[in-house]
Amino acid sequence: MSGSFDPRASLINHKVNTVVGLKQYRQVKKMMEQFDAKLRQEMDKQFERRLK
Repeated sequence: MSGSFDPRASLINHKVNTVVGLKQYRQVKKMMEQFDAKLRQEMDKQFERRLK
């Protein structure tokens, strides 16, 4: 086995990881925003029930 290392492969791997990471980040962010909206809605319902 040769000990040669192709820096282009590392750069491509880094770019792929960055793109995948950004995609996952956006998916998680969207899920958290949806969760926050549902949580806020439930909290409002609980608050309204307590006022009655």
